[in-house]
Amino acid sequence: RVPQSAREIPVLATVDVVIVGGTVGAVSAAMAARRAGASVYLVAPRTYLGEGLCGSLHLWQDKATPEGELARKLLTKGSPIPPMHVKRTLSRALLAQGIPFLFASTAGDVLRDGGGRVAGVVIANRAGRQAIVAKAVIDASERSTVARLAGGEIQGRPRGTLPAERVVLVKADEPQAKGTQRIPFTSGKLALAYEVHQLQLDYPDFSPASLAQAEQTARDRTYRKGQLRASERLRVSWPDLVGDVPGISVLGTNPWQVGKAEALGRSLGQAVAEDALARPALTGVH
Repeated sequence: RVPQSAREIPVLATVDVVIVGGTVGAVSAAMAARRAGASVYLVAPRTYLGEGLCGSLHLWQDKATPEGELARKLLTKGSPIPPMHVKRTLSRALLAQGIPFLFASTAGDVLRDGGGRVAGVVIANRAGRQAIVAKAVIDASERSTVARLAGGEIQGRPRGTLPAERVVLVKADEPQAKGTQRIPFTSGKLALAYEVHQLQLDYPDFSPASLAQAEQTARDRTYRKGQLRASERLRVSWPDLVGDVPGISVLGTNPWQVGKAEALGRSLGQAVAEDALARPALTGVH
């Protein structure tokens, strides 16, 4: 261990609700919280919004008519949804409601008030470490990072072999990789296809090293000559779930169907905002 002296961290914002994550559900939660009258800040881990769709390349949707405003806008380009359309639509949705957001920022710690309740997050990015003080936190990260940092109880098995999905983009005239599902589509004049690989990956534990090894294994198994692009994150339903912590509401793994993701985010965002607005001003934040 390396001793580290006490230091002050600049406060980037003080809001009612801070949302960690940039998925469709996270953006929907931010919009709902803002409409409920709360001040909101969103922190996204990637350099774009929509990592659940664009990062995994799981961009095709079912044929059900989307009910939500966000889902309808996302599907105006059809299915599979073009990644740039996802990123642009989500960014514009936040900008339209005046919701500030940051890209490429990771939650590294939590803040607490004088009573020990979670009262915001400490984030890290190219500008260093900053604090966002908030009455409530919505954890929309892939692995419930904020709830884990706050000591949330893990509910589920801590290891095992899990099904995972990785998607590779190829030209449609390339021979189909063995054992894959193929999703053909056109982009302009190009005939393309997503090839969906279903994998079984071993996780001796869910340490960073174990996660990285499984990711590398997936990349090795799915690489093919001539691929145009491949997903930057796996699609996995994690079994080691983390429950809510006082001050933190976990959005959980977002459904891959945008309508369902939007509905879950909207419901949680409104509920969290109403609770935050009813709470007194924060004191003794540290």
